[in-house]
This record gives sequence, structure tokens and C-alpha cells, in this order.
Amino acid sequence: MKLKDRNRGPVGGWTFRYTIHRNHLDFPAIVYGSTWKNLIDNIHKDMRSNAHEVPADLEYQVEQQICERQPADRVWMQSGDIVANAIHGVAGMIDKVAGTKLVKKAKGCLACGRRRERMNKIL
Repeated sequence: MKLKDRNRGPVGGWTFRYTIHRNHLDFPAIVYGSTWKNLIDNIHKDMRSNAHEVPADLEYQVEQQICERQPADRVWMQSGDIVANAIHGVAGMIDKVAGTKLVKKAKGCLACGRRRERMNKIL
């Protein structure tokens, strides 16, 4: 997904959550910003100060996380998102008929998530 307008404050504000791994322990981190650019700059500073590797696709990850909190009219669906939504829809129908938990499995599938990200970046 992509934000339709990065100049408009998103629902939930300009925030990003990630996990800091230190001494076999995980610590939740939340970074705030006043604008898109300010948020990205603050994330870079926070990750560097916590000796956390800054991912190459940081902006993509931030945008995906923010888009998940937005109403449908504030984001553009991309091809990977459309395919994922179709798969979740079919899994939901199968769950109703067969009493399975396919939607939960589909949403938690790492391979599916990576495929959706690749499709979003390419198309």
C-alpha cells in the first residue's frame, strides 16, 4: 500500500514500531515524527543509537506499517495488496464452510508477506 498524501497527518500519527534485540532480549521501540521526513530521520537516528541495523527498504517498511492503520480512502492499494486481499477473501469463505483457520495462517505466512512486498515494489 502507499499513502495517498504524505503531507497529510496519518491516523495514529507519524509513528513507527520496531524491536531492538540486545543480549538475547527483545525491547519494543516506538519512534515519533512530526512529518514523513522527520519520522524517517528520527528512525535512522534511533536505530543507529541502539546499534540496530537500518534496513535498506526502511521507507517501504514504514509506509506499510502506517498504511495498515489508515482507512481505505487514505491509501492506494498496489498489486500485491490486491492479490493478498483476494487470497484472504477465499480463505475466509473456506473457513466459514470447513471451519478451518486459513485466514489466520495466510496473514501470518512469511513467504506470502515477502511475495506481496516484492509485487508491490515491482508493479
